[in-house]
Amino acid sequence: MGVNGRATQQDFDIDPFVLSGSPVGVNPTLTGLFLTNSPRTRDIQDTEWYTLGFTNYYLDTTTLSEPYYVEYNFYDDEGNLLSTEKIDNILSNGGGPRDNCLDVYQALPLVIPSGGTDYNTLYVGAGPLNLEDIIPANTKQYTVQLFGKFTGSTQPIPATPTPTPTPSATPLSCSCQEYEVYNPSPEAQGIIQFRDCNNIPQILVVNPLETFYICVCNLGDYIVSGVLNVTNTGQCIPPTCTCTSYTITNTDGESQLTVNWVDCDFNPQTTILNPGLGTSFCACQGTVTASGASYSLIDVGPCGVTPTPTPTPSATPPACPCYQYELQNEQPFFVGYSYTDCFGVVQVDSLAGFQQTFICACQGSVSGSIQITELGPC
Repeated sequence: MGVNGRATQQDFDIDPFVLSGSPVGVNPTLTGLFLTNSPRTRDIQDTEWYTLGFTNYYLDTTTLSEPYYVEYNFYDDEGNLLSTEKIDNILSNGGGPRDNCLDVYQALPLVIPSGGTDYNTLYVGAGPLNLEDIIPANTKQYTVQLFGKFTGSTQPIPATPTPTPTPSATPLSCSCQEYEVYNPSPEAQGIIQFRDCNNIPQILVVNPLETFYICVCNLGDYIVSGVLNVTNTGQCIPPTCTCTSYTITNTDGESQLTVNWVDCDFNPQTTILNPGLGTSFCACQGTVTASGASYSLIDVGPCGVTPTPTPTPSATPPACPCYQYELQNEQPFFVGYSYTDCFGVVQVDSLAGFQQTFICACQGSVSGSIQITELGPC
């Protein structure tokens, strides 16, 4: 039997089915399409179920499809609009990977890798029986359309942000300008990428209706994703900081918690906590904010200037059975941990994404959202 030599060649243009930005054309549109070859307008019986498939989230490491919600418009036999219903593409509605209406796709690679395929193809109900809870009784025709509410750049933020990399040997001269960053949106997050006054790249996620003040290397040295108002307020004044240790826990059973703070080197930081998880970190006092879920925030007290994970033994005897531990951070972002050192002093520190370290601590005193392995006596 003969073999078709072209049978395995892939030649499919996915671009018209990627939902990002405004559609091209009107009735019919040429982009932002459902995954179907069905006619755009069709007859359907009251007793029928029907679904429409669509692309969603990262289709590869760079192609991002952003369907935020589906809108249904119901009309009577004279074409009069009866009602409009909007259903958000979130986990509780059978969608994903967004957990709530405040999430934006651009921030999700911090939590869900862009190479994942769990959410690539989703479906919306489009038949009368699918919509029986929302369709008016005298409906004769209706439309089904997907929408995206976030209109900024679709370039994904790095999966592993680096808040404090080592500056280069020849730092760029900075005029150090202060900017007010305000998110006027009541729904969507915004993202600003900038270089601080040490010429170190920073990423800040700004929640709806939040305001931050940042110091930027030079005028205009930033990139905005989303609807953010960025206003230059002049040259940065050297700030003061009371460096304080905090422990925060997401006490919600379902939603993710977004945490923002300014660290003791005056760099804005952001992390996302899944339900039930917590972290510890050092921050300038009064700069910690959190949104998206209920939480518990504990002010532990002053941070040590230089935490000492492996103190040098002295003549003072240990205050406890002293054991060596291996700590492994399996998350892509900074995770905090705490422990009591072998002299009875509580230490708080954090570990960068996918990094490991070794400490000596009182047996059983190490805690945090981190993998902990006891290796034996120090």
